[in-house]
Amino acid sequence: MVIVTDNAAESLEIDIDVTDSSGSVGGVTFADFGAIDDLSGTALTAAGSGVLAANQFEVNDGETVSFDVNGTAVEITNGTGVAKSYTDQEIVDAINDALTADENDEVVAAVDATTGGITFTSSDTGATASVTVDNFSGTMTSGDALDASYLSLGDTDSDGAAKAFGSETEVSTTGSDIVVGSSSDDTINLRIESLTAEALGIDGLDISTQDGADAALDALDDAIDDVSKARAEMGAVMSRFEFRGEQIDTSIENLTAANSVLADVDIAKESAKASSYSVNVQASVSAAAQANQMPENLLQLIG
Repeated sequence: MVIVTDNAAESLEIDIDVTDSSGSVGGVTFADFGAIDDLSGTALTAAGSGVLAANQFEVNDGETVSFDVNGTAVEITNGTGVAKSYTDQEIVDAINDALTADENDEVVAAVDATTGGITFTSSDTGATASVTVDNFSGTMTSGDALDASYLSLGDTDSDGAAKAFGSETEVSTTGSDIVVGSSSDDTINLRIESLTAEALGIDGLDISTQDGADAALDALDDAIDDVSKARAEMGAVMSRFEFRGEQIDTSIENLTAANSVLADVDIAKESAKASSYSVNVQASVSAAAQANQMPENLLQLIG
């Protein structure tokens, strides 16, 4: 998300926590991403702890192992005639094929270009983002039951599942406060979300296949909803600015009229009036004083 601030270096950062009843799932790590419900951003990414070791994900001939990724069943069947050790890329391909067949666009698997490990990227953001790999079934050539450790996903919960959830952290700024009155506290907050193809999640659409086109339609519907919401929010803020602008215009008009009255005063004329009023007041006071002395003078004449 793009936030309008006074400091161009400020940005929105979301931290990811992976926890279960026993504590942190240390083997699953996450990249930072921007977003808040009011604040969308890039996807939650859960990364494995590294490349699969040699013969780590090895399945006997004729054996089928399976697990779920966000509710979609992923099956891997070895029909080569011999025990087969699967690479990260082969597992990723199997996961994405199953997600596509299930029309599940909530998560995408990939091989990390740096670590070579398996990563899962959620299309959701913030607290709604999650990646769950669970419901493991099948036996490896070692004789052990399949669990998340065979995918190098690190520690697991009591059910052998690996889970990661996005979260949101508050940032020091959520926009730019525009002063619209005589007080510095009289402000309207302005925040503009990024509405680029990348921010809307439609920059990498693939419509070369039927499944890809279906997924693209869903992504475009979500993007239209996001743009409509952003337009409504910007329209509401614009209305507030227009209302306050009209109030400011009225205040300017009133202040200009008051200033004109003060500026147009004839100082000499008003000073003469003030002197005249002063003389009249003094004469009135003097007359009143003389009237108050008359009863005393009459008593002296009688006495």
